[in-house]
Amino acid sequence: MSRKKSKNSQASSGVDNFGAAELARSAAIEDSKDEKFVGSLISIDSDDEHVSTYLFQALLPGYVDWRWAVTVAKVDGESSPTICDVVLLPGPDSLRAPEWIPYSARVTKEDVSAGTIVPTEIDDARLVPAYQLQARSDDRTFTARHRRAQRCAREGQPADSSACGCGIFVGEGVERRCGLGGQ
Repeated sequence: MSRKKSKNSQASSGVDNFGAAELARSAAIEDSKDEKFVGSLISIDSDDEHVSTYLFQALLPGYVDWRWAVTVAKVDGESSPTICDVVLLPGPDSLRAPEWIPYSARVTKEDVSAGTIVPTEIDDARLVPAYQLQARSDDRTFTARHRRAQRCAREGQPADSSACGCGIFVGEGVERRCGLGGQ
């Protein structure tokens, strides 16, 4: 995330066209909550005749080579400079987070063990609808409902049939319900 300069941008390492270096420094101190976190002025980048960005060394723990960037605008020659923005930007040698990698590409076989729950892909071939599972032999009620649901799915029973009370969803989505009732 580097700050891009416009084609009219001029970096000037000490020329303060607005006379606003102290104003910019006080804005950076206010944003950092403590004067000890704002270092010396690094440069002043003039984007055009009305906007300049003042870069100060950031002395925050963990932010090596970061800079406070204070953008100042001045409408005309008679107006006072105004603070537009105060942000913390990385410098050329600052420590930054690596590029983001999707979860599915980060997890390896070694990261997963028995009992680990991980998200699955939508089209995962290992997953099947519950009505296709084999029922447990000790659960006769489940087995009967399971058979009814399978029969409904094979026979393509209407989705809106209210004759069935089994409540098992069949088909490709939850929009379809078993329509055979107690058969």
